Amino acid sequence: MVNGEAKVSGWNAGLAERYIPPFQDKWGKVGPKHSAWHERVKLEIISLSKYVTFLKSELPRPWFLLKPDANPRYNFSLWKGHLQIPSRPEIRFDMVILLNSEYPRVIPRCLLEKNIANYCGKIYLKNSWKDPQTGKEYVMICHDHMAELANAWESNLGIVHFFIREVWFWFAAMQNIIIKNWDKTNETSTRK
Repeated sequence: MVNGEAKVSGWNAGLAERYIPPFQDKWGKVGPKHSAWHERVKLEIISLSKYVTFLKSELPRPWFLLKPDANPRYNFSLWKGHLQIPSRPEIRFDMVILLNSEYPRVIPRCLLEKNIANYCGKIYLKNSWKDPQTGKEYVMICHDHMAELANAWESNLGIVHFFIREVWFWFAAMQNIIIKNWDKTNETSTRK
């Protein structure tokens, strides 16, 4: 324990990670090409559900919704949902999580609907993805945080840990500017 928080492989785990521990090491070898992939997907869903339950005990509403795309063509490597500001549910952005064929050795990628660029700061506009089903365009949020910290990502971690350790850090850092720009944009729209 460090300052009352569990230490997980060089990463100081916060309160949420006490409820959602890493997977057993054997699951660190199970990715989309592995025969036990569907079992790992079930564990991913259970972990995400535990996190949402935790969030509901702490916030007025969770800051995200996420579930795997049901299209078998994606083999659970595409997850869809949204991010929203809990205190401002009208501020919501569609999201996709893309899992590389090398997941979980390679961290997931989080992309938000392209119009997020109108409201936030740090985002990678050149790293984009177009949903072949809907034609909607998405841009990738930054993933610098996990790349810069030793042991922030390990293969026995899951999508939920990516959300706790990376997506939440980015979204929390962007919320004030998103709200400010959202209000500015919507104030201008209502005056016209």
